[in-house]
Parts: sequence; structure tokens; C-alpha cells
Amino acid sequence: MDDIYANNAAKTELREGYNTADVDRILAVFADAFTDMSDNLPSFHSSSGPSAKTVLRARLERLFREYTVELALTVMEIKIAGGLAVEHGWHQMKLFPKLGGEAELRRTRYVEIWRRDAQQGWRIVL
Repeated sequence: MDDIYANNAAKTELREGYNTADVDRILAVFADAFTDMSDNLPSFHSSSGPSAKTVLRARLERLFREYTVELALTVMEIKIAGGLAVEHGWHQMKLFPKLGGEAELRRTRYVEIWRRDAQQGWRIVL
């Protein structure tokens, strides 16, 4: 399978995970030992403290407890070099409070580094 297509397929899984509130589907897109450097949040990585996947699971569970989410993705570019890919673009997340009220729109720029895993395909590592 073409690497760009495979990377886009993984990104689609991420989007659909958010849009269906499926935490396991989202986490499947991330490598087991990824580094999370989300803006305005503590960073987590595999070398110390709780794993980034454990922290991301808790954040996602809280998000989906409080909101129904619609995620739209704009992938601007994917550059592949061997078994690594760098991708950047925008995430637009519409959050609908489950307790009622106005929906909130969050737009963020992102940069992700992906690694190709022979058994699992492309996974986010940073």
C-alpha cells in the first residue's frame, strides 16, 4: 500500500475515533511509546512517570464524558523519509456540551511524527 495512502487511512481512523467517542480506536493510532507534547499541557513520554497513552486515555474519557465531538481534519502536507513521516495541518474540533449550551469550536495547528510499524502500519510517535 502506498505510504501516503496508509498514513491518510490511519488519520481517518483518528478522526472517526473522535467522531464516535471511541477511545480505543483513537489510541490504536498512537505508538505504545509515543511522546505527548500537547500545547499548554504537561508533556508525557515513555521514559518517566505515567505513559503518554495512559494520560491520553484519561483526557479522552473526560472529553467524551463532557462533550459530543465532531473532528474535521485538514492535512496540509505529509513528508515521508523511510520509516518516518512528518505531517502537519489543522484540527477543527466542535464540542457540544452534553449538559446543554452553546457548542464550542477549537481550531489548532498540529505537527505529528509517525513511524511505520511492519505489523501495525503507521503510528504517531510524537
